[in-house]
Amino acid sequence: RKDCPNMVNVENTDRFMEVSWDTGEQSTYQAEIQIIGLDKSGLLSNITQKLTDSKLSLVALNARTNKEKIATINISLEIKDIKQLRELMQKIRNIDDVIDVYRVTS
Repeated sequence: RKDCPNMVNVENTDRFMEVSWDTGEQSTYQAEIQIIGLDKSGLLSNITQKLTDSKLSLVALNARTNKEKIATINISLEIKDIKQLRELMQKIRNIDDVIDVYRVTS
């Protein structure tokens, strides 16, 4: 990945090799997104409905709220490609009471 923190300060690129993804078989990859929204009735239901509509598999979900009634929801899911993830994130951004959605990277 271009954003790998281990590769930022690499000086010797002689040992690098060209690689490519095998796209012949439809593989899935795990991705995590974080959603920030107002803690209102139906927020989680609306979000999970977007997952269902997109035919994506949920791997894990963690939801919590703070004293200010702001919900933070982390969702891990199986995706085919980055386009599928971006489309889902846009659908979730369009939900009332959602403040922000972004991909969690390590």
